[in-house]
Amino acid sequence: MLAGQWLADHFTRHEVCRPHVLILAGLEQVERQRCCAEVLRSRVDGVSIVVDDSCAFQSSRAYDAVQAHLRELDAQGGRLDALFCTDDEMALGAVDALRGTRSPAAGDTVIIGVDGAPEVLALIDNGTGPLRATVVQDSRRLAESAIHVLERMRQGRATPKQTALRPEIHQSKQTVQSDTGK
Repeated sequence: MLAGQWLADHFTRHEVCRPHVLILAGLEQVERQRCCAEVLRSRVDGVSIVVDDSCAFQSSRAYDAVQAHLRELDAQGGRLDALFCTDDEMALGAVDALRGTRSPAAGDTVIIGVDGAPEVLALIDNGTGPLRATVVQDSRRLAESAIHVLERMRQGRATPKQTALRPEIHQSKQTVQSDTGK
C-alpha cells in the first residue's frame, strides 16, 4: 500500500498524466502487487498498470521483464513512468535494465522496491539513478518485538499469534527536499 501511495504522490508532484506502471513480482507476495495496483487505481486518473509476476524475486528475471516491456512500449509509442518491484532484488535488476537501454519509452522512469536492502539504500541515498524509494520495516523494532514475544513465551504468558510492524518509506533526499520545497 505504501508503494502505491508513494507512486501516486510522485505522479501528482510531477504532474504525470495517465501514467504507465509496470509491477514486477513473484507469486509468493501477491498481496503486495494487488495493494499497490488498488491504491494507484483509486488515486490516479487514467493509470495503466501491467503486472508481471514471473520474476520470482530474481534480478535477472526482472531485467529481462523490463527489457521486454520496453520493447513492447517502443513498438506502441508508449512510455514507462514507474516500476514497482515487490522486492529489492528485482529493483536492482530493473535499475540495470533501465541503465542498459536506449529505449525512448524509458524516459524518466522511477523505481520503488521493498525490503531496504543495503545496496538499494545506498543507491537511493546516492540519488542519481531511477531507484527513488523502498518500503522498509525497521529491523531493530522487529528484533525487539521478537525478543518481547520470546520473553513472554518463556514466562508462560499469552503471546500474540501475529505481530505486524508499520513499514516506512526510505526515499532519496532529493525527493524529500523537492517535496518540502527546500
